[in-house]
Amino acid sequence: MCIMTRIIPTVFLVFALPVSASSSDQPTLDSRIECHSILHEYASNTVTIISADIVPADQRNPTYCKVFGTITIDIGFEVHLPTDWNGRFYMVGNEGSDGRINTRYLNSAARLNYATASTDLGYDINADGDAYGYKNRQKVIDYGFRATHLTAVVSKEIIETFYGVAAEYSYFVAG
Repeated sequence: MCIMTRIIPTVFLVFALPVSASSSDQPTLDSRIECHSILHEYASNTVTIISADIVPADQRNPTYCKVFGTITIDIGFEVHLPTDWNGRFYMVGNEGSDGRINTRYLNSAARLNYATASTDLGYDINADGDAYGYKNRQKVIDYGFRATHLTAVVSKEIIETFYGVAAEYSYFVAG
């Protein structure tokens, strides 16, 4: 009598999931909710908060809440609120990069846990081009001095709303 056996190969599947070096680098649900709450807690007739999102830490930057908005009429601004704040506010100028938020200097100050801010001076480099301010005195005023001042004022209000206390010291660096 002949018995035939059948051999069934066994296959094992191995799944690899990305693992963070440290779980503390990842934003918690509480920090996300806290960041998004600025959308509802900060109120102004002249300011529109467009977004407030938590940005996870990476090799160079700590975890922070990134707030983007506009000040009437079309002054763009960005504020970075680190989760491990040092109690100070650091606003950066445009360093000749008019029409853009100066993210390079925003990030370098954020690495030291400053709440930071920058503005585009009310100038959209892509939309306004060479005709910027032509027959529009308000844009010239915004660009010349109003955007920087208002961004500083609004940023300090957002900082106080987010952290519950005002910044102990404030700095402005032109770039």
